[in-house]
Amino acid sequence: MKKQLLFGALVLVGFFSSINSFTQTTYTFTNCGATGGTGPTQGQVNTAYSTTNLNGNVTINTQGIQEWVVPATGNYSIYAAGAQGGDYGTTYIAGRGASVYGEFNLTAGTVLKIVVGQRGADYMTTGNAATGGGGGSFVVDTTNTTPLVIAGGGGGRRNTGATGTYAQANGTILHNGQDAAGAPGTGGSSGNGGTSSEPAGGGTGGPGAGLLTNGGPCGTCSSNSYGRAFVNGALGGIIGLPYTSGTGTQGGFGGGGSGCWCYRGTPGGGGGYSGGGTGVNNTAAGGGGSFNAGTNKMDTTGVRSGHGKVVITFLCPSVAPTLNCSSNLVLSN
Repeated sequence: MKKQLLFGALVLVGFFSSINSFTQTTYTFTNCGATGGTGPTQGQVNTAYSTTNLNGNVTINTQGIQEWVVPATGNYSIYAAGAQGGDYGTTYIAGRGASVYGEFNLTAGTVLKIVVGQRGADYMTTGNAATGGGGGSFVVDTTNTTPLVIAGGGGGRRNTGATGTYAQANGTILHNGQDAAGAPGTGGSSGNGGTSSEPAGGGTGGPGAGLLTNGGPCGTCSSNSYGRAFVNGALGGIIGLPYTSGTGTQGGFGGGGSGCWCYRGTPGGGGGYSGGGTGVNNTAAGGGGSFNAGTNKMDTTGVRSGHGKVVITFLCPSVAPTLNCSSNLVLSN
């Protein structure tokens, strides 16, 4: 009897020792060199990941949406950060993207759809201008409507109002997108796009898109400047024609609205779970909202500069004790 108990104890010690020595694996998803309102192609993905553990494991069926198959059943952490909006020069600073972190139990063979938000384009010369909003970063299952995490992108900026950043322009950890700063323009809610305070007038930039619906109508001078919803391809808003009084810049892939200047100027809203709003002659567009279905959440508003990012870490097999499943990830934003 003592020999049987000793044998059983040794088996358990060996099992848990193997769990404790388990090496966590991190997969890092980027914009793969793509910029503007359209995401990376298969060729860009292949090149960007050729020397990483994602080599040959990411498929593009819809441009920009990276499809990845969960390699093993177990506990994973998912970190996502939205992209920043476009700055105007070096003093009028656009909103920064939100970051979200959660932990999930995932099953081998599950396909995840991943969008890495791209930043709104800057405007670095003199003159009237309105910049595009940043795209949100998404990790969603193949139904397209069941998100794991979404991090909101920052809203675009104009050369009016105070210098620096407006809090309303930052991607927020709340579900709702932010309202525009300095003028009316409402953020979206419940996964929908933001709205413009002048949906049929002249010169308004595009509201940011949400998970489910595009940004709202955005004026006759640039009727395509709204961001597109994740379910519609997550495209950034299309730049309106440059007018003699100024111009606008591209919204980022991930549903960021483009800026527009015609009779009046308006920066584009940030994309996200719900899109950011835009106004009329407003100083900054609203940042996009976020979503986190995980456990052990760590979410932060307005911390990401540049393009967005998604990091998925295999923490441990599902049979491992929770104590051994803590993440080694350093949240660098």
